[in-house]
Amino acid sequence: PYQGVLDPRTGIVKEVKMPPTRGGLPGTHTVMVDNKRGWAWYTQRWAGSYFVRLDIATGEFKEFDTIGGSNFQIAPDGSIWVRGRDKLDEQGKVIQGVYRIDPETAEITDVYPLKNPIPYQSAVSAAGRFWAGASPPSTGTNTAEMLDIRSGKMYEVNSGDRMHGGGRGGFEPNGKDA
Repeated sequence: PYQGVLDPRTGIVKEVKMPPTRGGLPGTHTVMVDNKRGWAWYTQRWAGSYFVRLDIATGEFKEFDTIGGSNFQIAPDGSIWVRGRDKLDEQGKVIQGVYRIDPETAEITDVYPLKNPIPYQSAVSAAGRFWAGASPPSTGTNTAEMLDIRSGKMYEVNSGDRMHGGGRGGFEPNGKDA
């Protein structure tokens, strides 16, 4: 139930005790650090997929219920991007898609519906213009998606019968995608 926080300047690792896991099995799935705010984000995948945020400076944790999904990315503006499945449209139908989440409140700010709503791995470009995700390697989920965040246009491709899986890829890190 501990997280290690490394201070890269000193090389000292500080252990911070996580809050008790509510329901299900303990264990994080994805961990990302928002260096601008000094926060580390975790998902508790096997305990109902909720977010835990650690303020690295104070050692304080805050928990947020999520909208599904355990893989997420942090964009350059600090927003969190996750595959979601709990938001409803005007007719009460579940919108499965990519959700932008406000890092302060963990509220959904934007929803981008997907035709094949199973991206397992995803990435946000260094300039924050694009989000991309790919399905896990299984039958019937041979898709990849890319969202132009500026225009809101979602591009989806299907590799046909060929099995593939998103493998923690990424964008060119130079930030020239704007």
